[in-house]
Formats: sequence, structure tokens, C-alpha cells
Amino acid sequence: MNSDSAPVASYRFRFLMGAMHQNALAMTVRQACIPDDVARLAEITKAWRLASTRMTNLAAEEAGAQNQVAAVEPPEAMRPRLREIETDPLFQATFSAMPTDFRVIEIDRLVAPQRDVNLDYVDDLRKRVPGKTVEELVEFCVGPRSAPPDLKVLQTAQNQMLFTSRSLDLRFLGGFPKPLTEDDVKVAHGGGQPVEVIALLIGYGASPINVFHAAGRFVLWNGFHRVVAMRSEGITHIPIVVQHVAQPEIEFPDQLLGLSRAYLLQDPRPVLVKDFFDPTLTVELRLKPRRKTVKITWAFEDGVVPD
Repeated sequence: MNSDSAPVASYRFRFLMGAMHQNALAMTVRQACIPDDVARLAEITKAWRLASTRMTNLAAEEAGAQNQVAAVEPPEAMRPRLREIETDPLFQATFSAMPTDFRVIEIDRLVAPQRDVNLDYVDDLRKRVPGKTVEELVEFCVGPRSAPPDLKVLQTAQNQMLFTSRSLDLRFLGGFPKPLTEDDVKVAHGGGQPVEVIALLIGYGASPINVFHAAGRFVLWNGFHRVVAMRSEGITHIPIVVQHVAQPEIEFPDQLLGLSRAYLLQDPRPVLVKDFFDPTLTVELRLKPRRKTVKITWAFEDGVVPD
């Protein structure tokens, strides 16, 4: 995202207000926006009424649109690189829960659980789009590793670390035992003789753009901002990773970004990516700067147990 070396007064966001409750939109404006946009609340509320009506009409006019997605096999020329991507350890660890393959898919009819998009980040991503053909987009869309957003780290106590990022995708990725190495010994500042290591991993979501395929529809899970960036550049079809859900009640998350499984998989016309490009449905707001934080704290207990 935006470089931490460049202070900003606000971030430009586009909200899909037609798919939001009026109170939720008003609360967002009051709590998160800069004063100039808070002063526009009456105007924004008036626009929300039109957007809500438009969304209701779309539900009737375009029922089933989400089940009419063009998704095809990737071109033969892409497949050697896709086979290499499948062997990457990060890719395998991320997509081991259900059958997965690659498809070239139409952007507009992807189901979008999101309700807002960071336009400053989209502008940055648009500069990085490497081309407009699916062959040129392989690494940008499904490459297993990419340059991560900026991250700040501060040790706030002897047993506590605080991580912050402008990317709201920052997350804790779990703790795992690992073999002890000399690099670990060099940071054993507490002395003693280390014999075992537990790694606590901080990072971001999976790099490949991926969707869940369930109930005949494709639900976007990761890569939303890149999708919006490519759509803004006039790109209509992109390569993605598809996770095939055989039993939605068991395999599909109960919620994605606050939206229920029932809405995402059963609504006759859920929110689609193309809705973010409908000016009647959206509003641009300027949000006060903010950072995502993840705090990691550790503790131990001594004890004696029978051998």
C-alpha cells in the first residue's frame, strides 16, 4: 500500500452504499471520515436512498446473474508456469483444504463480499498491472509470493510484540515448532542452551487471487483490490485460483467479511464486482488515516509431571 514514509491526511475509499444499511453508512461517516465528509452526511444519506432502490431493482432485473460466469481452462502456454506455482510450499499449504485448480474467469459476475475499496491502493496497483492478456497477468494474479506491504514492529514488553501496517490484511498466521538453527542461537539473548524453537508467524493473506466455487457461483475471497485495479484498466477476464466446495454446509465459511453463507450462496442476486463501478450504487469518502495492529504476547508455566 502507500509508503509509510509519506504521511497522508486521508485515504480515498469507495463504498458500495446500495448494499449497506443506512445506519451502518452513517456510522462509518461519523466515526471514520474526515470532517469535510462528515459535513456531507445529509447529502450522502439522500444518495443512499437512490442507491438502495437501485440495488433492490437489480435484485429483480438480474436474478441469477452470478450463476452465468464465464470460467474456462487457462491457455496451454500458461500451464507450465501454473504447474510450477502448484508445487510452491506456500501455495500447497494455503490451498490444501479442498480441490483446487486454475481458471480464466469473467470479473464482473464474481460475487463480492466486500463493501468498500481503498482507491489509493487501487491506483498504486494499477501502475503495477503488467499487461492486459491473461498470459501477461499470471504472476500478478496467481503468483504464490509477492512484495508484502510495509510493516512496523515494536517490542512493547519483555514478552510482547506489536505489529502495525496500513494494510488491513495484516494477521497472525499461527505458531509452529521448527528445528533449531544457528540463526536462532544468535538471538538467544537470555542465555542458556536452546534446544527447541517455536515460530510465531505474522503476515498477510495468500498472494494468489482466489475464489470459492459453490452453488454454481464464484465467491471472491482474496485479491479484491487487484481485481478492481484490473477492471479499472479495462481488463475483463483474469486467471485465478478456484477452490471447489463440494459440501457448502461443512466446507464454506459461516461468514465472509460479515456476510453470511446463506446470503453469499442463496441470495437470488448478491453483490457482484461490477456493482463497484455503478456510480448510483457507490459513494466516495475520505477516511482518516488508520493502521491495522496485531499484538503477540507469550507466557510459560513451570511444573513437574510423572515420567
